[in-house]
Amino acid sequence: MQTVINKLNQEKSAYILFASALLISFFLFFIDEGNYNLGWMSNLGNWLVFLIYLGLLFGTQLIIAWLLFKFTSFRSERAYLLTSGGIGVALALVIAFWAFS
Repeated sequence: MQTVINKLNQEKSAYILFASALLISFFLFFIDEGNYNLGWMSNLGNWLVFLIYLGLLFGTQLIIAWLLFKFTSFRSERAYLLTSGGIGVALALVIAFWAFS
């Protein structure tokens, strides 16, 4: 029973990481490729690059969450939430420094 619960929690956490990677990738493409509009969506090449970015970001989040889970005493949900939240905060700081410099 406990393994079923752990499996469900890991799947739920992976969905959280994927959703955060998707939102961050959409935001980056909105400000970078589309110049603050959604015109980039009409080009197939931009979608291919978007999928590459999404895969790299999601993979990076999974690796960081795995490392947090492996080397700390966090529960798996906390490790996944810290990873997605930390990457979001880091992105916000980069954008803030870029915008105000």
